[in-house]
Amino acid sequence: MITRLPASLHIKVFLPALNTSALLRVTQNPKMSTSTPHSVPSLQTLVDAATDTINSIPVTVLHQVASAAISSDGRIFTGMNVHHFAGGACAETVALGNAAANRAADQLTHIVAVGNRNRGVIPPCGRCRQMLLDMCPGISVVMVDETTAGTEGREKVFKVFPISELLPGAYKIVDQRYLSSIKRE
Repeated sequence: MITRLPASLHIKVFLPALNTSALLRVTQNPKMSTSTPHSVPSLQTLVDAATDTINSIPVTVLHQVASAAISSDGRIFTGMNVHHFAGGACAETVALGNAAANRAADQLTHIVAVGNRNRGVIPPCGRCRQMLLDMCPGISVVMVDETTAGTEGREKVFKVFPISELLPGAYKIVDQRYLSSIKRE
């Protein structure tokens, strides 16, 4: 039996350590069936999910980036960054946590980040690249093809990069048993 998710489920989580909150959203991608494997998702669908998430709140310095990740069964998990003077979580980290809370972190296939104020798709920071490589080594990152960025009159083209290509020569956790034990718990 297949359980269908509501079209969109919003969850607002208060983070007491940061004295702020994060908005999480789990969405069922209507273009994909949960009963059959799917091909590469529509990149625009993923970008739209992140864009809708960041545009769902007023402009604020606390939340400037949203991220959307899709799992192999078509579920889309979103998250927003949480800015705090003592540090904070990037949008990709929050989206990964959202997927983990829904038992899908090890099923993520693609992820994208979008900036507020119509900045569009932005690349992940170095810390997110390392985290994605460690936690989701098979994930691909959606970015803008730099050869089309800023070209007047031309639509931006999305390009997909395996996370390993975005962090050449990366530090890798030597003891993979450590990561395996984290994923099982």
